[in-house]
Amino acid sequence: MTAAAFSADLPARVTVLGFARSGRALTEALVERGIEVVVVEDQPAEAIADWHDFEERGVRFSFGRGKGSDSAEVLDGSGWLALSPGVPLTHAVVVAARRRPALAKLSFTSRRRTDGYGSQSRTCRALCSLRTTMRGCATIG
Repeated sequence: MTAAAFSADLPARVTVLGFARSGRALTEALVERGIEVVVVEDQPAEAIADWHDFEERGVRFSFGRGKGSDSAEVLDGSGWLALSPGVPLTHAVVVAARRRPALAKLSFTSRRRTDGYGSQSRTCRALCSLRTTMRGCATIG
């Protein structure tokens, strides 16, 4: 399949969990392609540099929600939940996502992995087709 074909597989909205280097790179790539993005970041807004630049481009942010019980609302309307490296699978948003079987849940990294971890699922290939610094992806179920 071509990169254009994989790009057609992108959902209309993606929730990105974590806004450090990898989350920021994925958010940038998705916004460039017209995908609506919701970013969930456990840190307070004051701790994150340049997030207003993304907000001006239409990205919605939810800060400081790590253990919030209302974490499911950030998933509303999303076709994917993308986890940044280091986000535990016990995070409240991940737990809420597991209750939504139609929602694709995936982990990604901006660094090439050498441990064999990864997946060739259609969702992961679509993510990697963004031609960004994304180097690895795996569905997490």
